[in-house]
Amino acid sequence: MIPFGDPIETGYEPGLPVRVSARLVIVDPAERLLLFHYHPPGRLPFWSAAQAQLAAGEDATDADVLAAVERTGLRAEPGPSLEGRSHVYALADGTRVRWIERYVLVPCAGGEPSAGFWTPEERQVIRAHRWWTMDEVWAAGDLIQPYFLPATLGEAVETVRRNVVVTAGPLRDLRWYARMPPDDTSLGMIDVVARDGGLGGLALVQEWAIAWRRRRTDRFLARPLRWSREHDVRNWCVLTARSGRRRLGGAVVAFDTPGLALLRGRRDRAVLWDLRHARRPDYVPGVDEALFRAAAAWARDRGCRWLISQTTAYDTDGPGFFLQRGCELGAIHRFAAPDEDDEPDDRENADDDFYEPRFLWYFDLRGPGDPDPSPGSAGAAVLPAAVEVPVREVAVTDGPLGEMDEYARIPIAFEVRSVLEVEARERGYEGLWMTERTLDEPWVKDYDQGEERPQRWAHRFDVSRWRVFEAWSAGRPAGGAVVAWDTPGVEMLEGRRDLAVLWDLRVAPGARGHGVGAALFRAAAAWARGQGCRWLKIETQTINVPACRFYARMGCELGTIDRFAYPGLPDEAQLIWYLDLAPRTREPSGES
Repeated sequence: MIPFGDPIETGYEPGLPVRVSARLVIVDPAERLLLFHYHPPGRLPFWSAAQAQLAAGEDATDADVLAAVERTGLRAEPGPSLEGRSHVYALADGTRVRWIERYVLVPCAGGEPSAGFWTPEERQVIRAHRWWTMDEVWAAGDLIQPYFLPATLGEAVETVRRNVVVTAGPLRDLRWYARMPPDDTSLGMIDVVARDGGLGGLALVQEWAIAWRRRRTDRFLARPLRWSREHDVRNWCVLTARSGRRRLGGAVVAFDTPGLALLRGRRDRAVLWDLRHARRPDYVPGVDEALFRAAAAWARDRGCRWLISQTTAYDTDGPGFFLQRGCELGAIHRFAAPDEDDEPDDRENADDDFYEPRFLWYFDLRGPGDPDPSPGSAGAAVLPAAVEVPVREVAVTDGPLGEMDEYARIPIAFEVRSVLEVEARERGYEGLWMTERTLDEPWVKDYDQGEERPQRWAHRFDVSRWRVFEAWSAGRPAGGAVVAWDTPGVEMLEGRRDLAVLWDLRVAPGARGHGVGAALFRAAAAWARGQGCRWLKIETQTINVPACRFYARMGCELGTIDRFAYPGLPDEAQLIWYLDLAPRTREPSGES
């Protein structure tokens, strides 16, 4: 049994039984201490560090402490020993024993412990756990035992703070960086579930596994050495955290890089491309925090509004780390393809039925006096008059893109009567949820304003592999659609040939609600399937609720919510829907 509470103040007592234990001082990157709430029999409850009893006469070796850390269910490795103490304790049955304790600093990425590996006694005695800040630890008084634990923690953290220095420089020789492998284990994954057919947003559900997931670290180790060959890294920065001559960790920030998808060709954002720290015994708490703050300062100096970080479904500790830094969950990509930084073999061998979800975390770099971005011109468009189009039988024709003047005469403007409001549920831990809200004053949205007119598409892109569809009823145009495929430079296509994009779909106002949109959609999906595509991808926004309902009825799944996709339209979030083009036993039905 592990002793509970403070030691007994007594002189030397020869002949007492000897017990050995390790106390785990578990600290996250924010320098918070993980404490457990103990309810021992016959005693008042108290908070204390995780404790692990070792075999009699045994010292706290690395292997023993590592086993104790793994039993907490956290992804962490033991750090340096802080100190050792020898005290007399009274066990629950009154037996007096001399207990030799080894206090070990355990740097941890954060997260929540799991009771899956605990003993029955620990399950009975431990009732809760909590991450404590340094100020809370010092203010807790007798609630935390033993009494010297706050001082032990404080001395260790202060020593680390005084010695960590972060410097910035260009990407050159990264062999030292590659020798620090990134975290590649996980106790589970974060699943993404569409709520209410997608109209309710995307919920995050953590699924825990008994065994640790381990990836091939050899390919991870090669990544930093490839970055300068695969990207223009002249505007990138490598940050190095040092204590004296020791390298404790590093981070890489990407900025103003053509072709980098996460940057979207914009100079108002930088990407925290990579962050890693040294392993035991060189790792010290606070290094990740120092690197993140240095990355934010570097991006702010270049006029960026956002510092963006990406995590994946298997990085169960990542959300906690970035939320503690003040980041917001900005985007969920449910069907993300293999990352642009993955090995080519990983992309080719990726399971067609599974793409690992990705999450984008946005850190706002604005200062107190910086202005908000100017909102878009909502309501500036005018709703065209609805000319009645007699819809009896709809015929759909298709062909290559030519002159689009006739196509552009079909209005795409619509009246916005309600919007889907996006909420980062539980600060993002539970996903991005959406709720429909009816507007007091409707306004008109017209996608053809500005550079988005159909006549401009052929000037901006190579449309030789695009297809235009036209719907006719009683000899009059009732609607149209355009599909983009296999076109370099189109961000939505992601450089993939198994993906087509429904670039445009419009129905004449007088023909809406009679199945014209459904006929066009089916024709576009059939053509994309004929090109060997697995997915048809469609973009819309939270201000186009009727379109969201239509795509859900047509069998599409909501794959992406991006709150910050449109800098000039802060009230609109990007929604991307996916239609699985694999053979179906039943075609979806819908009307538009």
